[in-house]
Amino acid sequence: MFINEELEIALEAARVGVWSWDIDTDDLRWSAQTSEMFGKEPRPFRGALQDFVQGMYEEDRDHLRKTIEEAISARSQNYAVEYRYYAAGGEVRWQLARGRVLTRDGRPVAMTGTTVDITEQKRKEEEYRLFTNLASDYVYVADTTAPTLAPRIVAGSFERTTSYSIDDVVARGGWTSIIHPDDRSSIAELLAALEMGKPFVNTYRILDRHGKVRWLRDRAYPSIEHGKLVRITGGVQDVTETKLLETQLVHARKMEALARLASGVAHDLNNLLTVMYTAGDLIRREDLSQRGRLALADMSAATRSAAELTRSLLIFGRRETGSRRPIKLRDLIGRAEPMIRRVTGEGVRLEMRDESEAVHVLVDASQIELALLNLAINARDAMPRGGTLSVVTRTTRSEQGPRAPGPGEQYGVIEVKDTGTGITPDDLTRIFEPFFTTKEAGKGTGLGLSTVHGVVSAHGGTIQVDSQVGSGTTFTLLLPTTADEPVPDPREATHAIGGNERILVIEDEETVRRLVVHVLRDLGYDVTEVGSVEEARRRGTEFDLIISDVRLPGTSGAHYARELAESGARCAVLLMSGFVRDDEQRAIVESGRFPLLPKPFTPDTLLRMVRTVLTS
Repeated sequence: MFINEELEIALEAARVGVWSWDIDTDDLRWSAQTSEMFGKEPRPFRGALQDFVQGMYEEDRDHLRKTIEEAISARSQNYAVEYRYYAAGGEVRWQLARGRVLTRDGRPVAMTGTTVDITEQKRKEEEYRLFTNLASDYVYVADTTAPTLAPRIVAGSFERTTSYSIDDVVARGGWTSIIHPDDRSSIAELLAALEMGKPFVNTYRILDRHGKVRWLRDRAYPSIEHGKLVRITGGVQDVTETKLLETQLVHARKMEALARLASGVAHDLNNLLTVMYTAGDLIRREDLSQRGRLALADMSAATRSAAELTRSLLIFGRRETGSRRPIKLRDLIGRAEPMIRRVTGEGVRLEMRDESEAVHVLVDASQIELALLNLAINARDAMPRGGTLSVVTRTTRSEQGPRAPGPGEQYGVIEVKDTGTGITPDDLTRIFEPFFTTKEAGKGTGLGLSTVHGVVSAHGGTIQVDSQVGSGTTFTLLLPTTADEPVPDPREATHAIGGNERILVIEDEETVRRLVVHVLRDLGYDVTEVGSVEEARRRGTEFDLIISDVRLPGTSGAHYARELAESGARCAVLLMSGFVRDDEQRAIVESGRFPLLPKPFTPDTLLRMVRTVLTS
């Protein structure tokens, strides 16, 4: 044993191995602790160094050999080297060897030193390295006594977070040079707080090397020495995505509030328009002068335009009540055309073309119109200097639809094409993601195209996109066709519209109720009127027909209709509504169990609908 027993015990307790190499004889000796580490016999052996090096990890052999040669050549008093080796069972472990070269008469004759297993330390270092390489944040220390307030990065990635290197920041004049001009005053205030020994958390903007805004959240702690701020230690997080999502969420909430407001306004307008339709019809029966007839015609035209506007508001608010019915594809586009023209404005040339061979699709028309409205708005925004928006309907036999078993599957196609700025390939892969938008902050919720995708998918269809930057974008909507013929709209029936049946009208808007009752009584019906479901229950169900508004104080008309159906009442039910806000009421209305008369309606439409329900 080349070390005494007490020392060996101490080194073993400290898990430190000891070794000695005689350069002249090439004898290598080591302690029991060293031999245990390497799995070799604790005895001297000749030619051992070469064998020892060969037993190391392949990538470290040359480095280890070179370190030993350089230490001998320099007669190094102290040297250290880290290397990997194969332990028992083939496990790769790390060692740190420290030692010195012994000389005699200026000639190197031996090397001696210690070795320590540093495997766990290296693993932790690797984990830390991976963490700092992958992290977008960083930890810093800034010397406030230095000429420029440039941070020294302790951990993390400064460049990934800011897009700058530390040298870039120094060259620009220090950290404050990259802060957004509007936020520099807040930084000055915070530095003043730090000088008073107060830590802070602040969120501010920087301008990266490309001129883009990035949001950073900075947590900083001061170090005060002799009453003076000498150092700032802090951690920075990139919160750009969070700020963007917050902005989008706020905007989405504003849009939802606006949609609710639009729906509420449309509801009230629909009641007023119903009154105007009815009053106009009553006036028309009078003996009017030529001037009066012209004025009435103008009022009727304005009322129709207002009705179309309220319909647009309801579609915007996604509150128009409807259900899936067979409809000609060309008629579906015809319904949407006024709204599309309204949102695109005068700067966009609108081309509408039908090549659909009069095919039918089974859709909720209002939902498809909502999808087209969103596409039209996007197209308009993509053409700030004007351009052309074309909407073409046609058919295709495609294997690309979600239910297509083969080339024989027929789809109705709605192609919406603009000549706008186009979409980049990277953005094209994300355009249907909720809250994703390429528009400037405050100019888009990122919900438009996700809504379009949701509507089309819910109808069993699919949507395809083709776009070229600078040339424009084409959205192609494929909707499954149906062999079912369009159901005749009972509001357009041509049979007799009068009768003598007993009818109960439930409507809380007194003006609307009064005119509906007046129109029905004029045609011979025996009409009873109430303002709520609670009053209706007291009148019983001995009626041929109950006409009820959906939205009522207390129990809704939709719930009362279901109550009547489940009780076995023999009276028919006709619901009226401008829009339905409540989801449960909406489900009842859209179930198709009860006929619906959308507001606003004309007296003729009301009478035809009543007659159809009574005779069905």
